[in-house]
Amino acid sequence: MTVHGASTSDTNILLIVKFIFQAVIYMVWRERNSRLHTSLCRPPQAIVQDIKQTLRLRLDPLSRDKRTTNSLSLIFLGFWL
Repeated sequence: MTVHGASTSDTNILLIVKFIFQAVIYMVWRERNSRLHTSLCRPPQAIVQDIKQTLRLRLDPLSRDKRTTNSLSLIFLGFWL
């Protein structure tokens, strides 16, 4: 049972890291397109806020999942939510 719990927490952490990576790439690409096509530049703080908001929306269902009982997973979720 311990191995199953460790496997679940590893899966959750990998999922969180994957969401972070995807959100950063998406927002940087969106900002790049905005600068190229509309000549509008947003401050870095605004981009970071968009990344955090996207992550909150993606991670909220995961935080409600009963499988996320590992403390490391909860630390990652708490940081981004």
